[in-house]
Amino acid sequence: MTSSDDRLAQAVSLGEQLRALRKRVDLTGDALAAGQGWPQSKVSKIENGKQLPTEEDIRLWAAVCGADSEMTGQLLALAREAQHSYESWRVQMRSGQGAIQRRYNEMTRKAALIRDIETGCIPGMLQTAEYIRARMTENAWLHREDLSLTPEQVAETHRLDIEAGTAERLKRQHLLYEPGRRFEFLATEASLRFLLCPPQAMLGQLDRLLAIIDGMPNVTLGIVPFDVFLPYTPPEGFLLLDKVAIVETVAGETFYRGEDAGPYLRAWDLLAAEARFGAEAREIVLRSIRALRVAHPQ
Repeated sequence: MTSSDDRLAQAVSLGEQLRALRKRVDLTGDALAAGQGWPQSKVSKIENGKQLPTEEDIRLWAAVCGADSEMTGQLLALAREAQHSYESWRVQMRSGQGAIQRRYNEMTRKAALIRDIETGCIPGMLQTAEYIRARMTENAWLHREDLSLTPEQVAETHRLDIEAGTAERLKRQHLLYEPGRRFEFLATEASLRFLLCPPQAMLGQLDRLLAIIDGMPNVTLGIVPFDVFLPYTPPEGFLLLDKVAIVETVAGETFYRGEDAGPYLRAWDLLAAEARFGAEAREIVLRSIRALRVAHPQ
C-alpha cells in the first residue's frame, strides 16, 4: 500500500499510459467513450488522474486499443495499487492532531454524502468537546514517542496538540449545518455504553445524540441495538466519503477506492438495515442514559 501522495502519482501515471495507448491507435477520447457507452468526460478524467478506472474499464480500454496481455496486466497492477493507500498514525502524529483533523475537514467538505459507522465510540462529527478532548488525549497517549511518560504527563506535555485536534474536529461539525450534503451515522448500542470520558461528560454526549435524532433534516442517526441478529460482524468502524472508504485501525488508516471500497458499501447497507431510527433510536439512547445514571449516581 502507498501513501496518498504516491497514490495520486500512480493515478496520474496510469492515466498517462492509457492516453498513450489510445493515441497509439489514433483513437479520440470521444470515440473511445462513445464505443463503451461512457460519459464523454470519463476518458479525460481518467487520463488526467482525476478518476480511477475500474479493472473492467482497463480491460475494455486495452482491448479496444489492441494492448497485449502483458501490457494489460501491468495496467491492472498499477490500478490495483492506486486503488487504496495507507497512512501510519505514527508518521501523521508528528504533524500534530490538528493537522490530521484539518485534512479530514477538507475531505469532508468535498463530499456530498458522508456516512460514518462506529462500533466502539460516538461518531466523530457528533461528539461533544469534552468527548473529543478525551479521544485526543487517548490518541496522544497511545502514539507517544516517549514510552516512559505517564498518562498525566502526556496530557500535560501534549496539551496544545490535544486542544488543536479538539478545535479542528469541532470545526468539522459546522458542515452539518451547511446545505448540499447528506450525513448518515450509525453507532452500536455498545458505543453508547462505553465510558470513554467522565460520567457527566458522557451524559452530555448522550444528550447531544438526542438533539441530533430529534431535529436535523440532512442528518440521520441510526443505532444498532444489542438484541438484533447481525448479518455481518464489523471488526472496526469506517467512514464513507461518497464512494471512498476510510478504515481506521490502531496503527493507521487505509483508504479504499473503486472496487476495493465495494465490501464497505455493502457492509454499510447490511448494518443500516438492522439499525433503529427516530423514536426507536431515541429510546435506545434514553436507555443508555438511565443505565449510566444507575452505574454512576451523582
